[in-house]
Amino acid sequence: MKLQNPLRQGAKAAPAAIFTAVLAFFALCSGAIPAIPAAGAEVSAGAEVSANAGVQASAGPAAGAEVSAGVLGGVSAREEVVYANLSASGEVKDVYTVVLLHTDGKGGAFDRGDFLDAANLTDTAAITVTKDGVKTDSSAAEFYYEGDMRKTALPWTVGIRYTLDGKPISAEKLAGKSGALKMEIRTAANGDSGIDPVFYEKFMLQLSLSLDAVRCKNIISESATIANAGMNKLLTFLALPGEEGVFSFTADVTGFEMDGVEIAAVPFALGLGSFEETKADIDRGGGDLAAASGQINSALAAMARELSRTGSADAAGGGISADLTGGLDLSLLGTLPAELERIADGIDEIADGTAALSGGFSQANAALDGAMAGLPTGGELGQDELGALIAGNMGDPQNTAALNKLLDAYRAAAAAKQTYIAVKPAFTGADAALPQTAGALAQISGGLRIMAGQLAASLSAVDPAALEAELSQQFQALADGIAAIGNGVSRLSKDYGAFHDGLLSYTRGISEMTDALTPEDFEPVSFVSAGNTGTTSVQFVFKTDKVAQTDGNGTDGNGNADGANGNAADEDDSTSTGKAKESFWSRLIKLFT
Repeated sequence: MKLQNPLRQGAKAAPAAIFTAVLAFFALCSGAIPAIPAAGAEVSAGAEVSANAGVQASAGPAAGAEVSAGVLGGVSAREEVVYANLSASGEVKDVYTVVLLHTDGKGGAFDRGDFLDAANLTDTAAITVTKDGVKTDSSAAEFYYEGDMRKTALPWTVGIRYTLDGKPISAEKLAGKSGALKMEIRTAANGDSGIDPVFYEKFMLQLSLSLDAVRCKNIISESATIANAGMNKLLTFLALPGEEGVFSFTADVTGFEMDGVEIAAVPFALGLGSFEETKADIDRGGGDLAAASGQINSALAAMARELSRTGSADAAGGGISADLTGGLDLSLLGTLPAELERIADGIDEIADGTAALSGGFSQANAALDGAMAGLPTGGELGQDELGALIAGNMGDPQNTAALNKLLDAYRAAAAAKQTYIAVKPAFTGADAALPQTAGALAQISGGLRIMAGQLAASLSAVDPAALEAELSQQFQALADGIAAIGNGVSRLSKDYGAFHDGLLSYTRGISEMTDALTPEDFEPVSFVSAGNTGTTSVQFVFKTDKVAQTDGNGTDGNGNADGANGNAADEDDSTSTGKAKESFWSRLIKLFT
């Protein structure tokens, strides 16, 4: 029984809502195609492009949004998803698109494009392919149609190569084989002059493939993100806008089979709202790193200059080496014992003088203490006695004057007595310290004499010339070591200077790379036709054929007879061009199963 497209059966077709609900079910199960809502249903913002893509598609135009001038035939805005079936080696087999037209709902719409055929995916209204595009008299406010594109060129070329045990092998021959497998996928810009380069320059590609974990072991890839998905291993590759992609993996396979590679392409700016903040952090970090490296570079250069100046002989023979080795005169060591003896003699004289001072100071201190003992302290005469004495002599001026002099002398003697009492501990301490000082000086003198004797004995057993030669050798080794350090620091400074220059280039490169990756304002353009305006969203979804063994009915794993690309035509599925073709429904199932 042939699979029929219910949307091309006219009055016999099931309601569109049933079809779109079933289509949505398959879309959600496959995780690779945006669900197509029923006629009149609101397009939800951020509908997923792919369960694996991790990128959100932009929504239709918001209410009241400005629409580009020149939109045709009652269409206020449009969105398109471009689908393509590829062979297992990456050649394009067919390309078709699903377009959503936002209309005024008054009936009638026109969309430009070079189509072989078109199908109404919304209702049963007529749809006609012309040489310029498609026309419909549908009154749906949101009208979906599918169009088979005449031209199959895509913005990207995809090349897939397989090797088994190091030898190239085709996908057809690879199915069911065992061995060491390597699969390589290359993506590049399509040089076809008829394709707008904006898609290659602004869209990123995500490639996903699923490997049976039982059939495939030891999966290794440097360019893939590998995740577990049930019994399968999911490999995901990413090609940035404007860059060619080279992706590969290796595995040990047994009875190898593989579902097709799924490829999604969306504008790079989607889902990157916080990229500017991240770029700013990267730029700041790069600047801080460069500044710190510059300080290290300057410090090393200064160290190298200083060590070069002081640690290595210059043209005049200067530097630390000459300072250490050129000023040695060991002949003076022989005079050192005699000099120590003379110092000891001088200290002995000081010790003798201190001892004599101690004796004289003790006598003087005793005499001073006796004299001070006879002085009044100021408390011998009471106030009553002084008052009576003054009153008794007030009548005689001569007595009064003499009395005043006596009172002044009394007060001065009492003050001197009080001062002596206050400073007497210092005199007492000095009296005790002077003998100790004399003894300590005598000990120092004796130590110096012992040192002089030992040094004289040591020098008598040493050859001054040999000692001078040994010291000179040691100083020279020290100078050479310092010079080597200076040379090493100099080389380190030069090497770090090169590293610093490289670091500056690296930080500039990082900044330039982030500038290149910074999402720019992107105005979507139609892939279907440059004449379409008001396009708000364009996405691409591709899938390659499976690598599978043929079944017992003579068809391969893609449902093709003997590896052919097409199926038998539907009995009611003729196009406006008169060419028989498979239905959208059958192709949809084929694309995502």
